[in-house]
Amino acid sequence: MGKIRRMKRHLMKNRIWYVTGIILLAAIMISMTLIPQKQKTEVQQPGPETFEIEENDIVGLDFQAGQITIKGVRLGDTVEQVIEKIGYPDSQASPAPSISNVEYSKRIGLDDTGLIIHFNNGIAKRITLRAPFNKYLIGNTTISHTKDEVYRLYGKPDEIKHIPVSQNSPIVYRSMLYKSKGLEVLLRGGNQIGLSFTFGDEYS
Repeated sequence: MGKIRRMKRHLMKNRIWYVTGIILLAAIMISMTLIPQKQKTEVQQPGPETFEIEENDIVGLDFQAGQITIKGVRLGDTVEQVIEKIGYPDSQASPAPSISNVEYSKRIGLDDTGLIIHFNNGIAKRITLRAPFNKYLIGNTTISHTKDEVYRLYGKPDEIKHIPVSQNSPIVYRSMLYKSKGLEVLLRGGNQIGLSFTFGDEYS
């Protein structure tokens, strides 16, 4: 009788270890199948491609303004993110409580203002490049074209506006809007003076 009891206890212990082993093996197999699926999903959903303007001639590229970065800065960045990426501006102005415009020149190695960022409620909604920024631009992206060259390079704009350089000024500049790209080419006297990237709701 004693031997029989010991044999039963021995078999019971072996059965418990056997069942436990099966459960652990099943758990490991399930986890191994789930992890690759999660990784595969992440790979299949990449973020939008970006184009750093110092490394790409954007003329001819299929892009939207939000894909363009300027020294790492892009539309949608906060004031804090911009400062972290390129430092404090050389000057700034706040024409309204929720609006601020910052200008960069010497802080980014330029002799004159070449980068202007327009913030609305602390978010970059418009980024404008001026001729001094040509130091960092390549190919046809440089701010150096005539009106006819702008038409040849960018095509016919969706809209053209004539905007005074200051309030009540008789001097105006021409704003050529390419709304599908979020691109604005600025001209004065038939020559390009600037290039802006903007969200659609910032056209005015």
